[in-house]
Amino acid sequence: MKKATIVAGVLAAALAASVGLAACDMGGGNYSETFEGVVSTQTYESQDAAAKAFIENEIVDDGAEELNVTYTKTSVLTQEEIAALNLGDVKAEDVVTAEKGTVLYAPATAARAVCAAQPTGGKEVSLIILGFEDDAYRYYIPQPGVGEMISKSYLESVCDLSNYKNFTMTSKATTSVDMKASAYGQSQKTSYSTTVTITIKITETAALIEMTTSFKGVIPGEGSVNGPVNEKIYIVQEEDGLVAYYLTEDGTYARNAYEFEDMTSLSELFYYQQPDFDHTLFEKTKTGFKLSPDKFDEYMDEYYAELGDSFDDMPLNFSGEATYFVTDGRLSKGTAKISAKGGASQDGVSVSVSVGASATVTYTDFGTTTVTLPTDLNA
Repeated sequence: MKKATIVAGVLAAALAASVGLAACDMGGGNYSETFEGVVSTQTYESQDAAAKAFIENEIVDDGAEELNVTYTKTSVLTQEEIAALNLGDVKAEDVVTAEKGTVLYAPATAARAVCAAQPTGGKEVSLIILGFEDDAYRYYIPQPGVGEMISKSYLESVCDLSNYKNFTMTSKATTSVDMKASAYGQSQKTSYSTTVTITIKITETAALIEMTTSFKGVIPGEGSVNGPVNEKIYIVQEEDGLVAYYLTEDGTYARNAYEFEDMTSLSELFYYQQPDFDHTLFEKTKTGFKLSPDKFDEYMDEYYAELGDSFDDMPLNFSGEATYFVTDGRLSKGTAKISAKGGASQDGVSVSVSVGASATVTYTDFGTTTVTLPTDLNA
């Protein structure tokens, strides 16, 4: 068992998880939503069929065939309420019936075991069913209710790149590691921490990324790593795509045409260092949405499965949370916390590790962010 390898791996795990959890984070005051709802493009032969399609397309993403889906009507919409819906190309006068309802979805075995009450493992979400002539039905995706899983369309609206063409993102992630190792009556304690601060300014003509990584303490096998490491990168749009210019130690900028070659626009830097968003992991709150507590293990499996494979000799118990806030229908700030504890003992050698990580991300200065390129880059 290699102490240094284990601890370095745990640190990487904590950093990756904290940044990943906070990546879509939002927060702060002035909470407000702009999602107006979306009507399905397809029609269905019954209300139940429309409700099932809603679950398949907007809620679970896959595995719908293994679910028992039950639709229940709760109320009827008035003509005024129908007219207020965001119907797109659908005309309100073509709507024959409209009703609010709930859809209970659960593993088929659990759903069969309980009739009146919500079965174990089941969840409920709201929707609207619109009826048309010739027994055709469409589902309407409203803003999710508090505690409900958010829909795919809702998350796409919040994270729509057109809302992130000009803004500043600031993030700070701190990770601390405490390790104790003992072998044949002798023990050693190690504590260190790392803080990564990133500021990304994005405009329609250029972007600036400034990152500072600060270490404090002693990493086994590497000695003291006190002191910050600074990086500064300008990104511009050129004929072949996005090109990065890195500030070197001698004060000049080195051109790199490959770092961001997968991006086609500056606004895509919104996803910088973020995992792919998965709406099935989040539930609605009064001020935005959050990682659903019962989805944390799934989140770790989806994004960090390799971490578990890396610690066969020392299994880790992870726990964490992430809170997201929405202002004017887009992300504004968020916080995340994650911790991991683990230990292992073999042939007289034992190691225990405790990791704590936290991250905060804010999105500010929408419409007012500016980036001024250095003179030599302008030249």
